[in-house]
Amino acid sequence: MSNFRLLAGEILELIGGEKNVGSLTHCITRLRLSLKDGTKFNKAALDNLDGVILVVESNNQYQVVIGNDVSTVYRLLVEEFGIKGDAPSDSESESDGKKGNMVGRLFNKMSSILVPIVPALAGAGMLKAFLVILSTYHFIDTAGSTYKILAAASNSVFYFLPLLLAFSCAKAFNAHPFVSVAIVGAFL
Repeated sequence: MSNFRLLAGEILELIGGEKNVGSLTHCITRLRLSLKDGTKFNKAALDNLDGVILVVESNNQYQVVIGNDVSTVYRLLVEEFGIKGDAPSDSESESDGKKGNMVGRLFNKMSSILVPIVPALAGAGMLKAFLVILSTYHFIDTAGSTYKILAAASNSVFYFLPLLLAFSCAKAFNAHPFVSVAIVGAFL
């Protein structure tokens, strides 16, 4: 769909308007919404929108799968329609504590911590696999500088994983990310 502004406007209308949105985030392919009133969420109409691949509703979190263009739709919702992105408002975060069962809230919090780190872990793992293949078939010398630089790059994500987790946890718990990173850095 070439007109993302129209898509963003239609999505906003079918979720109950900007006043119904408690928080809005996105991952690689989907918009993640927390709504103040879930009864205003029109799943059937959203499923039929041109540009929407799938709509998922789970444990008071609503997801609209858009695909690779999700960042464009998210940016339009934040900039042109005035939706507050990334962090839930204070009233919404208080009400989230009372919604859903304990296990569901625990898994939602764990996923909000781990999902942002997954691309870095996947990239580092792919680079490690690439280096193993290259060194196994003797396309690259393990004593060479190219191998050492690429190995250091792939190992850095795993070495500094506590710092990545500290930053991600701080965002999930609405703490100051740099203070969290500094504390974990002192432990390292």
